[in-house]
Amino acid sequence: FVPEARRPYFIVLDEPESNCSDAVRDHLIENFLPILKKVVPNVYWISPLDVESFSDRQWVVEKTKGVSKLVRKEM
Repeated sequence: FVPEARRPYFIVLDEPESNCSDAVRDHLIENFLPILKKVVPNVYWISPLDVESFSDRQWVVEKTKGVSKLVRKEM
């Protein structure tokens, strides 16, 4: 649906599961996300949830003494 030459290299989804039921969130993760990953090579899904099924590459924001740091989560 988007010509390859016009596809973005990355997309940021900021809490797309917000206000969704568990069933809708699971549907997004199991059905929508794999399709989106075929079109956009890098999908950044920002979420307060700790759901390992999002990706095998997760990052966590750790805050210490008012300083935030992005840390790769070991799977």
